[in-house]
Amino acid sequence: MMTGSVSTFADVALNFGAPAVRGDSVLRVAADRGRRSIMYGDDTWLRLFPGLWAESDGTTSFYVTDYTEVDNNVTRHLDKVLAPNDKNNPNFDFLVLHYLGLDHIGHLEGARSPKIKVKLKEMDDIIKKIFSAMQKWGRTGVLFICGDHGMRDAGGHGGATPAEVLVPLVVAKSEDFECPHPAGPGPTVAQVDVAPSVAWLLNAPPPGDNTGRILPSLLPSDMRQHLYLLHVMSSHNAKQPTIPTDAEFFKQFQRAEKQFAHYLATGQQSAAKIAKEFYEESLSEMAKYLSETTVNFDMFALVMATTLLYFIVMALLCITLYSLQSDQRRRISLTHHKTTRIGGFLAFFVILAVVTTILTIACFITETKSRVCSFHSVWGVAFILIACAFTMTYFIIKTAFEKIKDLTPLKDLNAIDYLLIFGTVFHAWSFFGTSFIEEEHMTWYFFWNTLMLFVLVRTITVLLLYLGKVYTGSTEIQEKPELLKKMNANLAMLPKWILLIALHR
Repeated sequence: MMTGSVSTFADVALNFGAPAVRGDSVLRVAADRGRRSIMYGDDTWLRLFPGLWAESDGTTSFYVTDYTEVDNNVTRHLDKVLAPNDKNNPNFDFLVLHYLGLDHIGHLEGARSPKIKVKLKEMDDIIKKIFSAMQKWGRTGVLFICGDHGMRDAGGHGGATPAEVLVPLVVAKSEDFECPHPAGPGPTVAQVDVAPSVAWLLNAPPPGDNTGRILPSLLPSDMRQHLYLLHVMSSHNAKQPTIPTDAEFFKQFQRAEKQFAHYLATGQQSAAKIAKEFYEESLSEMAKYLSETTVNFDMFALVMATTLLYFIVMALLCITLYSLQSDQRRRISLTHHKTTRIGGFLAFFVILAVVTTILTIACFITETKSRVCSFHSVWGVAFILIACAFTMTYFIIKTAFEKIKDLTPLKDLNAIDYLLIFGTVFHAWSFFGTSFIEEEHMTWYFFWNTLMLFVLVRTITVLLLYLGKVYTGSTEIQEKPELLKKMNANLAMLPKWILLIALHR
């Protein structure tokens, strides 16, 4: 939204690690022009755009159980920040207010929670307060109201369904704003259109990687200014290195330039009308082309990585099952499956050759443009390493199936053991979830919380059983003095487990 470019899978995933945006952005071009930007709300903004805020107050977005304080922390700044200065103008040029409460309620209770209506009413009152303050300023203000994503009824997001990717966008000017809005939805616009629109309002150039265009509702009614803005945006996109100069939309852009020049020279309205039509067509097609070429996922590599992930999970499970075998059973299995070192190496290289051949055939059959299948220098080495990984996991799984004959130890596993095994499988399976990027941290959060709770309950249970035996004078206490040492160790660990769970929360 701030760069004017389409985010890739990696960009979205890295947002949660929040490395600073190194490329151009609205905030950077605004700062270069001396504009004053302020942010209150989700602290991801501060990590993505450090050093570009004149004033800020961030709130972490990962305490999803909190949908009150996260919003109050933003609202408490409104009276001060909206108050005009001595010249009756606001003390900022660009203000970002990122409220989190509505998103948190959706995650916790779903999109149809009764708390949604209450929170929406709260947001309505805040918007009214902001807009009323804007109308008292000595200059025109523009208010953008939108969400950063949609949400499914179940409360998740991150997929590609309309409910998740389509959000309302309201653009309200402090002057000439129609309320109520005419019936029916307005035009559908792209998220990348927000960045150049904000940049233009700040009298700054569009970000360098911008692929969007200025929102239609913000374009001036004066034809000369209107065409000039279309010219600026079209020229910016046409200069992108990936734009093919022999494409029809580029030729349409050149026609628009000629008509615009003709209009400036003669003032003919017919030339202006044609130029406007040509500009809009070329802009639309260029934006579409740039978006498609930017979001070019390497599906072959993604499928290969996911498949390898499941091979590794299966190998880990096999190693776990093998480790549960008794020492005697392991010795028997080893003597029954003796192989020479040379034979082992030969078998490995034969399977490696087979796997490499299968992957190579898959590259040619799918006609993929994946870098993994380019077989150039580093990617060729990566291809061989991937084949080796598949081969090693195959041998681990094969060997485990041959050697694991006794499954009776599974009966002796406790709840914690099963939690570790099935938790690992579930986490691997969750990679197929459409909301994985958004919810993966929650999977780990609840998984480890549950594990620690299990260990805590088990420790307390063992202590209580021991104290019960001491109280009843059980002979087992005298017969097994080592139990006292174990109980002392458990007792020492108890406060540490409680503290660990509290800190993890």
